[in-house]
Amino acid sequence: MVREAVKFQFSDDFKIAFKRLLKKYRTLKQDLLKVMDEIQESPSEVGVPLFATVRKMRMAISAKGRGKSGGARLILSLYQQEGIVFFLFIYDKNEMENVSDEFIKEILKDMEDAEN
Repeated sequence: MVREAVKFQFSDDFKIAFKRLLKKYRTLKQDLLKVMDEIQESPSEVGVPLFATVRKMRMAISAKGRGKSGGARLILSLYQQEGIVFFLFIYDKNEMENVSDEFIKEILKDMEDAEN
């Protein structure tokens, strides 16, 4: 059985945060590509469920040399039926401990508003 390729989309909030972190960590683009390959391999096993379709995933930042636990956190929305993964937000574990459900819901709302 041939598996359909997962499509990746990025929220504006993700793009802004990614750009800011990329200035600090030059390996971030390659690190994200590795994560995207992982997701492509087994999309249903990605990260830890937060609520509804939203999941949180750890990502190593090679430039930091500290592995996934000291790296970045990705907030994703996974739509398995459609084969789409939305990257909602990224943050450095050193800069932010966690993001609130309200923050994530605001990002989702902004994405819905942008579509309409």
